[in-house]
Amino acid sequence: MFDLNLKKNWHVTTRMRPQVVIFLGDMLASGKNVQDEIEYQRHAEKFKSIFSLDPSIPVYYIPGNSDVGMGVSLSSFKAIRTQYTNLFGPFNQHILIRNHTFLLIDAPGLVDEDYQRAGQGISFDDWTPLHGGTADFVKSVERGKGAVTLRMPYTSGPT
Repeated sequence: MFDLNLKKNWHVTTRMRPQVVIFLGDMLASGKNVQDEIEYQRHAEKFKSIFSLDPSIPVYYIPGNSDVGMGVSLSSFKAIRTQYTNLFGPFNQHILIRNHTFLLIDAPGLVDEDYQRAGQGISFDDWTPLHGGTADFVKSVERGKGAVTLRMPYTSGPT
């Protein structure tokens, strides 16, 4: 019944003819608790079947903690994060839509890395980000062409 309700609501939403769709995380209610890649893939396929779109409409996904869990340094979460990337795409993206810049960031990864940074008592500006992580992505945007500067809205330690 719940899936049917979601499909009906999505059908009404798609009748508005979106030009782009960005899913804001927590697509998989139990993605972080799956036992293996096959189960994760089944959850992802179910999500995509409920929220199907015309293939010509660009779709972006932002991971939530229900999709990938927390703790990017834990080996159990590395497999989930790999599966997420295979099924939904990159964790961090810098996209332009109609001359507007959007930064899609991996909030669970950023929180995990920020816990590590704060645990060492290092300010965000002095932190050497984990290669390929969200803080690395944010700092690369800051060093970019100056179109976007993203500052940490809050931290869990020294600033």
